[in-house]
Amino acid sequence: MIPAMEINIKKLEREMAGTGLAKCALAKAMGLHYQGLDYILRTRQTRLRTIQKIADYFGIDPKDLLIS
Repeated sequence: MIPAMEINIKKLEREMAGTGLAKCALAKAMGLHYQGLDYILRTRQTRLRTIQKIADYFGIDPKDLLIS
């Protein structure tokens, strides 16, 4: 099983706020299900490939979304 990684929620929320999109539309644009995005925001964890999808959408380095 692939381990979950802790994500920097504050950074993710800042990036999300800059889009002006509703959570559902944003999740779809990132290639995620809206419930998946809600889960990430609640648990602060996700898989590395999901972090990559989010980083690709925002045009940022995936490392910027990880808690160091």
